[in-house]
Amino acid sequence: MGWESNQGGEVVIVGAGLAGLSCAAQLEKLKINYTIVEAGTRIGGRATSENVDGYTVDVGFQVYAESYPEGRRLLDYNHLEFQSFYSGIYVQNGPDRADRKLISDPRRYPDAISELIRQRLITTSDLWTLLSVGSKLIYPSGRRRVKEERLADLLGAVEDTTFAGDVLVPFLQAVFLEDVLDTKLDTALFVLKSFLTGNVSVPLRGMSAISEQISRRLSGEIRLNSRVLSISEKKVTLEDGTSISADAVVVATDASSANSLLGWPPCQPGRSVGYFYFKADERPLDHAAVFTPGTRFGPILTVATISDVAPSYSPNNSHLISVSCTANSADNLHHLPTEAVYRELLELFGPSVAEWEEVAAGVIPNALPTEFGPRLLATPDPKLGASIFVCGDYTDTPSINGALYSGRRAAVAAADLLLSGKRHFEPLVGG
Repeated sequence: MGWESNQGGEVVIVGAGLAGLSCAAQLEKLKINYTIVEAGTRIGGRATSENVDGYTVDVGFQVYAESYPEGRRLLDYNHLEFQSFYSGIYVQNGPDRADRKLISDPRRYPDAISELIRQRLITTSDLWTLLSVGSKLIYPSGRRRVKEERLADLLGAVEDTTFAGDVLVPFLQAVFLEDVLDTKLDTALFVLKSFLTGNVSVPLRGMSAISEQISRRLSGEIRLNSRVLSISEKKVTLEDGTSISADAVVVATDASSANSLLGWPPCQPGRSVGYFYFKADERPLDHAAVFTPGTRFGPILTVATISDVAPSYSPNNSHLISVSCTANSADNLHHLPTEAVYRELLELFGPSVAEWEEVAAGVIPNALPTEFGPRLLATPDPKLGASIFVCGDYTDTPSINGALYSGRRAAVAAADLLLSGKRHFEPLVGG
């Protein structure tokens, strides 16, 4: 038999991912009571880590862009002790390992452009084309960009350059988990700008440290293992029959769960991604940079020696290697292309791969939303009903920044309802 509870306070937040935690943090600042209910066994949503035999294993290959404006607003970077990747990426423009090249950020490494030309990854003509297109996108000079321009439209302007095929396409495929690069251009530019204007890092103790830091500041109750059956304007009902009264409800789940709870039509499934972690005595790459081979060679999207970035991830002198890959879908089940990944690793790194030991592997369903922002919400106001609000990266940009910002936005909108018309929402400016 269920029971009624008025202990939940004024707001019930459904979901303890980064969006839900950010929402709670803003409500805390506004001195509004809240309860978080989470279906899973831990907080953090997709941004979580596990300890496997002493190794810190992020669930999937994850990175954090330190330039995220919402992260700078909410997080204490000093205590997270970010460990940064090398400012550059590895690419490979041929089947032979000799074709692998390290591309460095020219703003930090002055010889990077001349090295690109020397390695024939870019020509002088290519360079001018890329600079011209890039400047028009970043500094539009009064040109109003068409809202529905896609990332593929950007590539169409530079598709004849060697740099686009060998560098841009593999990198963008890895970032947005898509072969056909259909992400909205404005969204893609924000994410890319975040990567290019600051360090790309992981916390010293793994990605879980982000949600743990936020949760330590919260005084409200967080109920784990509490799956929500239904929501209404004034009540949240859990699967075990428990009802929690609420003056406002914030749905802070993934898009699919939100659609189910809100009675929306089914959305397109998000993009899934597979991951492997291996320990090895020898590092496969010389620098703490990400290798993006591109899906033309096989299913692998990224390879990185994550322990070179954050030595704290490995308990001893061994190296922890992160591999992300495409995940096959069949009958709504997601399968790791294990054999194809091993074949490609052997081709990329040679027989030493046989000595690697698997530490962890898995698939993250719906790792990145395919529909987000204006496609789902007609306005930026997260209020859906008299007292129901929504947040999540799919309501803004598919990024940690999008999750954090959307949570704060929903909290401020709920505050407008609960604090008798005091307007907190209108001046809110996100990242």
